[in-house]
Amino acid sequence: MESDTQSRNRALKQMEHVVREVNREVLNSMIPPLETDHMLPVMAVVAKARGLYLKELFKTAQSCDGGVPSDGQLQKLKHSREAFEELLAGAHALEVVVERGYVDVAF
Repeated sequence: MESDTQSRNRALKQMEHVVREVNREVLNSMIPPLETDHMLPVMAVVAKARGLYLKELFKTAQSCDGGVPSDGQLQKLKHSREAFEELLAGAHALEVVVERGYVDVAF
């Protein structure tokens, strides 16, 4: 007789298979097979956003003259960080779908 642990493991394997198949079907119908040329612009925009965020950080720090940044300065810095984090999250999502085999790759 099968143990509860074995039943759970089998169910988890089935779920993993279903998740993979559903993701492959949906994602491959929405985006073309990934090539290096597709990923370079994504990584470049993330790097640029990171650079703009850090540039804004240094600009803010230098203009404070040892004081505290103004609300306006903090708002600009926050906006730069949020843009960077959003783009980074997208790049991470791309990395995950490639790692899990959810999308076709053509390298």
